[in-house]
Amino acid sequence: MPERPLETLSEVARMTPSEFIAELEKVRSSFQWLLAPDSYHTPERRAKTRLHIRAMHKQVVGLLEPMGALCYALTGHAYGAHAWAEAAKALNISEADAWEIMAACDDLTWRHSGGSRRPHREIQSIRKQILAALRLEVSALR
Repeated sequence: MPERPLETLSEVARMTPSEFIAELEKVRSSFQWLLAPDSYHTPERRAKTRLHIRAMHKQVVGLLEPMGALCYALTGHAYGAHAWAEAAKALNISEADAWEIMAACDDLTWRHSGGSRRPHREIQSIRKQILAALRLEVSALR
């Protein structure tokens, strides 16, 4: 399944969130994509459970988050849902961009600002783009 050896990924320029989404769309059909309810935390002030973007592959045990799935598709190295930082490093995604991608995948699209909560526009935009690239519909589930 790997398209490129791991060594060549680190030799290229840093992958941006837009490039990540474009690459993810290319490998979309190699995985079964789903929106998994957050089972780790009780909803704080949320009326609806966070929906995490995850992938399944017949050759990998367990769920993969999108960076782990892309890393598996490109290198053959599988990183589980909690090893996104290692997958990002293998894909040559900066820590800041990796965090934003992961926040978008885990539906962490709001931020605290001056004692109130406000939407984080960039993370919301990344989430919408990832959902569109993977052909996932959130509105149908809510």
